[in-house]
Parts: sequence; C-alpha cells; structure tokens
Amino acid sequence: MGYCSLMKPFLTRIHSHTSLFIVIFASLLYFVVFSFLSMQRVTLMRASYFDLGIMHQTVFNTYKALMTADITRILELTDPHGSGEQITRIGIHNDVLMGFIAPLYVIHSGPETLLLVQTAVIASGALALYFIVRHLTAHVNNAQSNVKETLSIIVPLAYLMYFPLQRVNLYEFHAVALSIGFLLWMYNAYFARRWGWGILFGLLALLSKEQVGMSISLFAIVEVIRRFKAHLSHHALTWEYLRSFLWQKTVRILPFVSLFTMAYSLLSVYLLIPFFRINQQDHFALHYYIKDSSNTLDLLVQYLAHLVSLESVQYVWKVLFPVLFLPLLSIYFLPAIPDLLINLLSNNSYMRNTYFHYTAILIPWFFIALSHSFSRILQMKNTRVVWGLMGAFCVSILVASARFGPLPYSTSHENSLWFESNPNSDDIHEWQRIVNDDTVAVSTTGKLAPHFAGRRYFYDFGVHYDKAQYVIVQPEDMSNYWNKDVLYDAYNTLQADVRYALIHQNNNFEVYKRIILPSP
Repeated sequence: MGYCSLMKPFLTRIHSHTSLFIVIFASLLYFVVFSFLSMQRVTLMRASYFDLGIMHQTVFNTYKALMTADITRILELTDPHGSGEQITRIGIHNDVLMGFIAPLYVIHSGPETLLLVQTAVIASGALALYFIVRHLTAHVNNAQSNVKETLSIIVPLAYLMYFPLQRVNLYEFHAVALSIGFLLWMYNAYFARRWGWGILFGLLALLSKEQVGMSISLFAIVEVIRRFKAHLSHHALTWEYLRSFLWQKTVRILPFVSLFTMAYSLLSVYLLIPFFRINQQDHFALHYYIKDSSNTLDLLVQYLAHLVSLESVQYVWKVLFPVLFLPLLSIYFLPAIPDLLINLLSNNSYMRNTYFHYTAILIPWFFIALSHSFSRILQMKNTRVVWGLMGAFCVSILVASARFGPLPYSTSHENSLWFESNPNSDDIHEWQRIVNDDTVAVSTTGKLAPHFAGRRYFYDFGVHYDKAQYVIVQPEDMSNYWNKDVLYDAYNTLQADVRYALIHQNNNFEVYKRIILPSP
C-alpha cells in the first residue's frame, strides 16, 4: 500500500505526459532507423563524392586546422568542378555551419559523424513541433482536450513520416538539412519568448546555406503583420495606436532581423561566394536561371512557363499532398515561398526531384504553417469535422509515405540497405589503413570517395587523377555515372600511364600507385 501511494504521483505524471513520451519515443526510433540506413548507404557504396565525399573532406580539413593550427585548411577542399586546385567551401555554398561540426571529429573523423549529427538534428524537430502544437492549441477548452492531445502526437509523427524529409535525411549529408531542425527550434523559442535560444537557432540555420536568410526574413515580416492584425482587432486604427504598436520591443527587433537576414543572403550570393570562387566567377547556381532580360515580357513568360509546367505541378503536388495542402491556409506558408520559387524556376530539374535535399528549407515552414492551420481548424465548433480532417490528414501522409518513402512498406523502398553486404569491405578497410596519412593525395571513383576523402588532397577520379599518389577505382561501376565517357577515357589513360603501376586488384577493386614522381 505504501509503495502504491509512492508511485501514484509518478504514474499520474507519466499519464499526463503520454503524448510527449510518444513523440520522444518516435524521435528516438527515427534516429536509430535513419542513422542505420544513412551509414548503410556509405557501407554499401550508395553514397558518393557528390555530395558526401565533398562534405567529409571539408569538415575533415577544418578539424585538422583546429588540431594543427593551420588556418589555411579551414573549410578547404579540392575543387570538385575540375580545376584540381585547393579552394574554400564558401566558393561553392556559404554553409559555414560545417565548420562548427568539425570538433566532433575528435570522436570519430569519418562521414558517419556527419550522418549521425544530421539525423539527430532532424529527429529533434519532432520534439520542437510537439511544443509548437501545444503552444498553439493552449486555447482549446477541456471539451476538446482529446483533440489537442491527439494533434500534439499526429503533427510530430507526420513530420517524421513525411517522405521528402526522409529523402533529405538519406541523401548524403548537407548542412542545409540541419536547418530543418534549427528553424523549428527557432520558431518554438520565439513563440515561448526565449529570445536567446531563438537567436542561437536562427543563426545556426542562417549559417547552413546562403538562401536560408530569405525565409527567415519573410518570417520576421509575417510576424509583424500577424501582430499588427492581432492588435488591430482590439484597437481602433489611430496614430497613437500605431505609435504604441511600433514601440513594442519585438516589433522594433523584427524589421532589423528581416533586413539583416535578407542582406546576409544577398551578400552571400552576389559578393561573398564570387569572392572565394576561382577567377571570382558568379555563384554557379545562378546559371540555372534565365538571365536574358532584354525583353522583360519574354522573361516573365518563360518563368511563368516554368511555374505551370507539368514537372512543376507534379513537384508541388508531391510536397503538399502528404500534408493535405493544409499549410496553404496559414500565413506562415509565406517563408517557404523563396525556396519554392528557387526550385520551380530553375533549369536544373534535379531541384524539383524530392529524392534530393532541395526540399530541406520548405519542410519546417510547411509544418509550422500546418500547425497554425490545425490551430484555426480547432476553433470550429463541429468536432466531427475536426476529427474528419485529422483522419484525412493521417491517410494522406501514410499514402504518400507508402508510395514515395524509402522504408520497406513503400513501393519506392530501399530494402537493399537492410540486407545486402559490400564484397569490397575488406579491401576498403585495408587501403584506408595503408593510406591513413592525410597528407597522401588520393583519387577514387565516386562511390569510394566517402571512404577516402578524409585528407587534404582528394581528387574525384577523372582528368586530374595524375595529381594523386594512389588511384583507387571500380571499373565496372563507371557506366553508372553521368560522366561515364570522361571516366572511361581517364581509366584507359591510367592503364597506359607508365607513371602508375597496378599494385592491387580484386573483385572490381583496383589500386594504382604512382611510381614516377612528378617533376619539381
């Protein structure tokens, strides 16, 4: 009896936080599953030089810079676009957040560290969403408490089941993927008036990629508009009201946030990135967009054609159908528009493919907007309609997951990640040991790159293989690359190159060593 009386407060507490425990458990389960799948992609050589090898080399060099005090190695990598020179990552993307991950390489200096960090930050977003939904539904009366509890579970779980999120998580590593979790935590901290945490998470998101500032800038504008409408509903529009509204601390800070973050994005694209590029060229991605403005009307027509093309319509359908288009009901959908337009107006069709990382910045705003939409729906007096919409939402997220997701029950599953093994594992481990010295220059074909890119000089196999001391290739896999003609030409040249000797060959795994040193 005494034991029961002691345990009763604890059990009551657990019962009152059931929804929170469910979300925590789901987040941990997601972390375990997608950490395993992400690392399996590396083990089975599904990951590649573009982009895991590039990211690993950048973070590894930064880690070495911290260890050796050689600041020239901060964010350094070998140019992946063919020059063979050492460059700074900022010349490609302003995702300096990768430099903040480098200290974790003390624990393990391999790409697995990047994948674990990425999965952990993404998984934590579910917990941030739980608190966001709880904040937004605080107005719900006791009669609707069951709806509130259910919603605080459904939205975070839908986030974890959202197939574009899972695809972003699995497709290599990208600093911008971390913005998903950081933007959700930024919004949660802002809503809870924890300004310090809000600034911290906002800055972390800002540093993840150059265009994130545009969405944060729009968020600040949206907040000013929302606050103005909320105050206007209780006050008459007078000069005194306007003055008192504009004098509020938050209202004074938000325009500064908007200007600062937008300026950061624009300066990154048009000044900082070109400054660090070879020959100070424009940001490479600007070439994905139509730039002939000699005829403004023609330019608008071409952009409009992009927006209404079948490919664009299918892309919008795929990213919004799983959430039942409900984010469109909220003003918080607006911060997603800059990145949505970046994807829709691009000539690069990969940016409208949900297999890659290009949906990353859309995801947090979709789910913030979704939470606000559900908050408004809860104000309806007809409980049956509310439950019906929640049911339809659950069906749509599950149907989309079953059609496009990577998990075993999906028609687009990647079951091979669970059951296959890599026949070259022993060779990879042995040659990782042999070329362990990070000053040794190595060149490999793409799928081997994540295993060997942890060094100062790493060359994606091709025209500049002759800069490497060791060349490691998988000849039979070259036909799977978009530039297979270049690879086969380079391979034929390598075989005839008297400067290199074949020193190891086993099961589609070949190692060449330079035996004639380059002239000084």
